[in-house]
Amino acid sequence: AKGLPVEEQETGEWATGQIDKSHRFADLPAYGYDVQFLISGTDLKAEAIRKRIAGMGQYPLVVGNAQLLRVHLHTPDPGVALSYGVTQGNLLDIVIENLDEQSRQFTRAQSAKTGAASDIALVCAAPSPELAKIFKSLGAAVTISWGQTMPPGAQDFLQAIQQVSANKILLLPNNKNSIMAARQAASLAEKTAQALPSETVPQGISAALAFNSEADFDLNAARMLNALRHVQTIEITQAARSVKLNGLQVNRGDIIGLLNNTLAAAGLNINQVALDVLAQQDMSNIEIIGIYYGQDASDATANALADLITAAYAHLKVEVVYGGQAHTHYIISLE
Repeated sequence: AKGLPVEEQETGEWATGQIDKSHRFADLPAYGYDVQFLISGTDLKAEAIRKRIAGMGQYPLVVGNAQLLRVHLHTPDPGVALSYGVTQGNLLDIVIENLDEQSRQFTRAQSAKTGAASDIALVCAAPSPELAKIFKSLGAAVTISWGQTMPPGAQDFLQAIQQVSANKILLLPNNKNSIMAARQAASLAEKTAQALPSETVPQGISAALAFNSEADFDLNAARMLNALRHVQTIEITQAARSVKLNGLQVNRGDIIGLLNNTLAAAGLNINQVALDVLAQQDMSNIEIIGIYYGQDASDATANALADLITAAYAHLKVEVVYGGQAHTHYIISLE
């Protein structure tokens, strides 16, 4: 599997949610259809496909590699994106939702109850600007990027809530150590706010994909909670201290693999540790693996790991994305 170069991940309209103003959909309406699908093929031209998709709607996202690309956008005509997609490869896992109809149903329901519709917004935390851009492209109104500093606290979430004009806010902390802070901020906020227990970035991305700003607040929360619960997360990093835990002897500087924030493997080889963690899973139930590589890895090393995973599990679709996170070589999602 061949991933996208770092410079392609950091730049381009897809990262900011902006669209090509020369395209006939530049002045498209606010809603339309939410379209998601995979393109499977050989030697897919990711950058060219990304530019075309970016001109077809709002919140475009195209990530993956030369064999598999994931596409997401909001567009008034899903047929345009799908028709273009089939010219590039085979389409898989097509999901289309009518945002206009959902909006009308929601507005009618709310008007019947209160005479007015409430607006909802999404606030997401991310460990790097690059991952924050991904959450932005998925519809986050405000993102909190903490980089190499401590994960966001209650005050950070409160400030983010205040920046949003919506009356109802859903928070995705995307870090186990920030969940309590997000909940505290939600309880202190003057607006209606709820923190969802997303412990990892992959959980947050899955939840964000399920978010619909025009759907009911409680329904959104339920859908997002269900989505994040179906994601497994592996993190490959370096041990900061020596410890014996879960039957593993870990020395400072060793490579360790965490499965859903629990130590699962340790060793000296990054790729082997990742494979050791995967070997502990029932991979027959997994369809897609996403590899978000950080500052301590590279496009070449990430693709080398992707090749090893593909060789070991031929049925899997493997995506490679530059995450830009510090300290963690790889954040790996299993869906």
